Amino acid sequence: MCYKFPVPADTDAINYLNKTVGFLDGKVYVVGHSKGGHLAMVASSFCNPLIKYKLKKVYNFDGPGLRKKEIESNKFKNMCKKLEHIVPHYSVVGLLLRHGNNTKSIRSTRKDLLAHSLFTWEVRENSFILEPLSILSKNLDKSIILWLDQHDDNERERIIKDFFDYLRKSGIENITEMTKLKNVISLIKNSDDYQKYLLLQ
Repeated sequence: MCYKFPVPADTDAINYLNKTVGFLDGKVYVVGHSKGGHLAMVASSFCNPLIKYKLKKVYNFDGPGLRKKEIESNKFKNMCKKLEHIVPHYSVVGLLLRHGNNTKSIRSTRKDLLAHSLFTWEVRENSFILEPLSILSKNLDKSIILWLDQHDDNERERIIKDFFDYLRKSGIENITEMTKLKNVISLIKNSDDYQKYLLLQ
């Protein structure tokens, strides 16, 4: 998603919303978590104008954002006043790419990657408990934007494909396994930089 738009899931989400919402339907809420949050945002931005008019609220729960081109498009800008992007105060996934100015940070019982789970998010009565983004997440957010600005789509594609090759070589198949120390060590050992370091010894 950092080097291509739309990806197949984006197209499917847009088509689904266009086909699901009928002419006689009332106000519509579009909601998703993680990749689903990204898809809720994409579908709501790029759906048919009649459907966009019917949208009451769009919720992206800790889902990735969009590239600069899409964020700056009129289609996104026309939708974003209805958007709430909600992330835990220790967010990683929800800070990927650009996400506009509608982000709300809330408290999680976790202070690691597992804060991504909805089941860790804290509520009081019928509202989320607000909590400022952690320093770690703020720095991550700045670093991601800096990285995006420094690389074009072709460079991003090469870097991302290399990164996922490292994950496969290290036996990491999901986000939970990223928290295991032995898998992180394996990931480092499979990196080109580490291999070059060994050759210099």
